[in-house]
Amino acid sequence: MTNPQSFEILFFATGRNLPIDPGDYDMCNSLDNTHQCIIQFDLMMMGEQSTLEWGFCFPKSCNNEYAPNAVDLYLAEFFPFGQRIPSTTVVHCSDELTKKITAGTVITSIIAILFILFVIIASIKTYFVDQKKNQEKSQFSIQNNWEQSKEEKINDNIEYKDDIQFNEIEQNNKTKKTKISERIWKFLDCYSFQKNWAKLIQKSPVENTKFLNGMRVLSMFWIIFGHSTVFQFEPGFNNEIATFSKNGAATKWPFQIINGAEFGVDTFFFLSGFLIAFLSIPKAEKKKLNIGHSTVFQFEPGFNINEICNLFKNGAATKWSFQIVNGNIQIWRLIPSLAFVILIFTNISRFFGNGPYFFKYTDIVKETCSKYWYSSLFFFNNFYPTNYNDECLSWVWYLANDFQFHIITPIFIFLFIWKKIFGWISIFIMICLGCGMNFWLTHKYNINFFIGDPTTNDYMNHIYVKPYTRVLPYIIGVGCAMILISFYEKRKQNQINQNLDEKDRLINTKVYLKKSNLKTILFGYLIFIILFVMLVIVILLPYNNYKNEGKNWNINGNAAYIGLSKLFWGIGIGGIVIIFYNYTNIFPLIRKFLSLELWTPLGRLTYNAYLMHPVIMYLANLSSRILFNYNAVPIFYATTTNVVLSYSLSLVIFMLVERPFMNFERYICAKFHGSG
Repeated sequence: MTNPQSFEILFFATGRNLPIDPGDYDMCNSLDNTHQCIIQFDLMMMGEQSTLEWGFCFPKSCNNEYAPNAVDLYLAEFFPFGQRIPSTTVVHCSDELTKKITAGTVITSIIAILFILFVIIASIKTYFVDQKKNQEKSQFSIQNNWEQSKEEKINDNIEYKDDIQFNEIEQNNKTKKTKISERIWKFLDCYSFQKNWAKLIQKSPVENTKFLNGMRVLSMFWIIFGHSTVFQFEPGFNNEIATFSKNGAATKWPFQIINGAEFGVDTFFFLSGFLIAFLSIPKAEKKKLNIGHSTVFQFEPGFNINEICNLFKNGAATKWSFQIVNGNIQIWRLIPSLAFVILIFTNISRFFGNGPYFFKYTDIVKETCSKYWYSSLFFFNNFYPTNYNDECLSWVWYLANDFQFHIITPIFIFLFIWKKIFGWISIFIMICLGCGMNFWLTHKYNINFFIGDPTTNDYMNHIYVKPYTRVLPYIIGVGCAMILISFYEKRKQNQINQNLDEKDRLINTKVYLKKSNLKTILFGYLIFIILFVMLVIVILLPYNNYKNEGKNWNINGNAAYIGLSKLFWGIGIGGIVIIFYNYTNIFPLIRKFLSLELWTPLGRLTYNAYLMHPVIMYLANLSSRILFNYNAVPIFYATTTNVVLSYSLSLVIFMLVERPFMNFERYICAKFHGSG
């Protein structure tokens, strides 16, 4: 390398700031004979050991074996007061990230292309063929002067029954149409963009639970906001020392809004427990229990949750023991989207990024999904692998917990139906166990609730992802559903000449309440304000520990907060849900805002947005050429971008995978239901 300009590039493209500096990736790679390498090593300076991560621009002839020697020469020249510790040195060069096309890449690409082709063909068919079919069906309906009244369609099965009746008559007039071709078209019809779009934007048929859609979408926004900041720790902040110093931003109370995003997950746990009990208890009393469909990401208010049971009427499905299995079988609705995202993350996503730190992305895929993909796909990744960071799609620990909660939920529902007092006792016992496990584990691992504390990894592995510590908001949700149902059962006893089953009315129709008097309204406002203040306190309370860099709380203080914060969060959210459900005139503007029709389709996209948003963040952050700056404006910009991209990709997965698989199930259900 004789060109003087080349030596200038080698020097200026090399990082030199402490403790992290990737250098100038693009400048270094602008030459044909140079490459950028990130070297991680510990440096002993003035008796203290520090971890450094620098980007060095080397000639390509300087491989991994000789790179540490070049680092020593650089340190001797510019940092004579520091000495590298050889055993801690790891070298990652950008040109070593060979993006080979593997068999998995080919298979995943073929699957994705097939899904896209199915959508295109089905959409064309819907546009050209079904339009004519609908016209003929309309004429057929007029000519035969149908006089039967049709109830408002709140699920797909009624629509499918009408289609089946029409198709049976149409079949007699079209003898050339074979059964095979008919099945093919029915299969493709599941991918129709027009029909699936109509289902996505369909209004919620239940008025008094619409506000739940706003709660879950805003909770998802909060989670994305928190992750948008936390994920920027990879590659890191250029003002990290100032941010996390004694007077840095992390010691100020606004940081707790970011830190508190974990309570957005607890809101989902609450909603999941609330909805499954709210929908299942009335059906269970009629021996039509179906657990598993009402998972919060999948919930569509008013959907007939006992359809699968009807498939096996008078058979095994009528037995209580079958309901536990039957309900959790429906979790398969979550698996197709999850499997698709795992395939994309493992085999395709690496082709969409590059940069000085992109080796970390490829390491994540190689060291996690290639080894432990099955634990995430089948919902036991919160126990295996034992290290949270080794999980494939580590963020789907939520699904594992939710699935495991669904398995035990029939116990509480059965006890509540048998004797209500036993149901309440079982809820109380679970609350005690959840709090007790949090207290015990906090003491066992000496956890300090402070980001960056050495015990943070133990907190994530032993408390954060485990079902016995995260069950509190879920079980509070089940209890709140029991409260509402008990309330309406008591109200039903006081009603005279009531012909409508109140429990069915509770689930499937709008509930009209008596006009509240002034005393009731004022009491409702007071309770709401108390609950809201309690939620704010739960979020901001760790500020007391953070303002002194995690040194203000002893082990008992940490145990109290970790053990009780999720309990009080569940109680606060539960109380607000009960107030909003019963009283439309308590903070009506907030309730109306949460009930906007905008939240309904976004709520249906929440599950896939949850799956995709960390993938987007990994790709963007680890493709960055520079370190991030911890500041309100960049964080807000990153959050907005991540929300838009996450929901955009969620729409794609909804159309390609999630909704078509839901249609498969409903076609099968309609077939059996029609014959039953």
